[in-house]
Amino acid sequence: MATSGGPSAPSRVDTDRVRAQIKRWQERLLDLTKANPLLGLNRSRVSKLKVVDPVCADLFRTLVLQDDGHLKMPRVVKVAKRDPSAEVGPVEGEPAAEEYKIEAGDIGFDAKPQDLLRRLRRIFDNARTTVEERGVTTLHLSFGLLKWSDSLLGESTSPLCLVPCELESSGPDAPLVLRLSDEELQVNPALELYLRERH
Repeated sequence: MATSGGPSAPSRVDTDRVRAQIKRWQERLLDLTKANPLLGLNRSRVSKLKVVDPVCADLFRTLVLQDDGHLKMPRVVKVAKRDPSAEVGPVEGEPAAEEYKIEAGDIGFDAKPQDLLRRLRRIFDNARTTVEERGVTTLHLSFGLLKWSDSLLGESTSPLCLVPCELESSGPDAPLVLRLSDEELQVNPALELYLRERH
């Protein structure tokens, strides 16, 4: 029975169709060339750090599974020249610029002090800039790597699971803190699309 005079009923939207179309648009935006670090970390010039401590399962449990999971990052500090706690002078053949040391945090990386300082600054600046300017989270903690080969891309090392993160700063003398961002973790979308379309 039809009625008149009242507000018209909203038209039904096929949400599955809308989602499928959005997914197709997203996939068209993905870079499937050698330049994409998600397809080849081994080729990428993007700043990255390899976690050496804690082990993968503990890291995932602390950051992803716990409520308000966060990790204090290591800090790189200058060592006073007369500091008796500083390590013995540089090994022969190394530059005398070993004036820095790493204060341990909740997470450890495979990097020397000055390299760690440079990469952490770059990662922090890039992550903050892309969120502020484009509203996009580009900082991810990745779990698992796939080493694979392809006639178009060659030897590749790709991250598998991407956990979106953010770095918080409380000032120059405080360590950075790594936290989960509001986005959901996902399987590497570029790798998934590339393998589905090309293989």
